[in-house]
Amino acid sequence: MLIRTLGSTLLVVTLQSVAVFPTVAETPPAQTYQPGFWQPVARFNPKQKVTLKLVNQSGVVLNYDNTDSEFSDPKDLGIDKTDTLSDFGNSAYFMIYPATVIDPDQPFNLKFSAKVDEANNLVTVTITKGDRGFMGNRTVNLQKTGAVYFY
Repeated sequence: MLIRTLGSTLLVVTLQSVAVFPTVAETPPAQTYQPGFWQPVARFNPKQKVTLKLVNQSGVVLNYDNTDSEFSDPKDLGIDKTDTLSDFGNSAYFMIYPATVIDPDQPFNLKFSAKVDEANNLVTVTITKGDRGFMGNRTVNLQKTGAVYFY
């Protein structure tokens, strides 16, 4: 009988002590975004046909090619020229690189930036020379999820 009373008393005291303390944990603001190379640089609508527009502002002639197509020759993209690509589906890798050998005494890397025209599902990639210390981009990756990545 004493053990039963002691057990009941202990249970009541434990429950009261839990009820007395206010809850410290509250809903924190969502902070799920973490910047990094794993984040897409842009997004397009994967449920619609996507078009890619390349804009060469690098000051050198570039070559580009879709790595998903078999036996295709690289295409030239002249200085201050643009090219619009379509009919490649909603997933593709486009390699972009200088058409000529780079002078080892004056090296440079390419830098891409993206803008999406949502009304036309048009992804515009502008290619410039990167600043010193910038590792450079060589590939535009359009994924079937609508994500755009640069590598």
